[in-house]
Amino acid sequence: MNSLRGVVVGVGNMGRHHARIIAETAGTELVAVVDPDPVARETAAQRYGCAAHEQLATVGTFDFAVVAVPTAHHEAVTLEIFERGASVLIEKPLAPTIEGCLRLATAAEHAGVVLAIGHVERFNQAIHLLRERLQRPRLLQFERLSPRTERTSDSVVMDLMVHDLDLACHLTAEEPLTLDAAGSAVYSRSLDFACAHLVFPSGCVAALIASRITHDEIRRIAVSTDTEFLIADELRQDVAVKRETS
Repeated sequence: MNSLRGVVVGVGNMGRHHARIIAETAGTELVAVVDPDPVARETAAQRYGCAAHEQLATVGTFDFAVVAVPTAHHEAVTLEIFERGASVLIEKPLAPTIEGCLRLATAAEHAGVVLAIGHVERFNQAIHLLRERLQRPRLLQFERLSPRTERTSDSVVMDLMVHDLDLACHLTAEEPLTLDAAGSAVYSRSLDFACAHLVFPSGCVAALIASRITHDEIRRIAVSTDTEFLIADELRQDVAVKRETS
């Protein structure tokens, strides 16, 4: 069986991890990294034994690509890859707007390729354990907190909270009826912390806090049901049952 040939477009903070994983995964071959920054692309190419390109147009054939460029460029880069008949994994968020997301989904369908989004937390062992045990959640409390960082120009909603918005829908198997939110910029021009409140058709309520102005890194979900209280820690990848009444 031939290996799947992959390319990583953008080898910054997240892209270099994708490059490493592709290079280390059996059945895949990292054929090239693409980045306008010569230091970033040459460093990644030497480390993972692949070609380095400034532009995607000069890369030869490949089967799939990971797009880890700034969000504003997701759509244009991905559409260029679709034209080459390759599938794409895009680092979250998919695109800056709903319209952009819909255009990408339609283009992938027309091209007959796979379009995936990097909601990696769905594959966290803690989430698997929580979903297996969870029955009729009443309250979901999400904390996704990080220290100050300069690694992104996206708002904290697109950078961090997007994971928990996805997980809230994933764990309830529903889409929210209402959403209220507030936030503020502290260090950057976009939101550095945000709080959101979602209500689902089943009556479940989700409260989300995302911040990059805290001291410690926290990735935690507290769940209240009729019979128990659970805490899932995504960093430790475990679930603790704090109260069980049935």
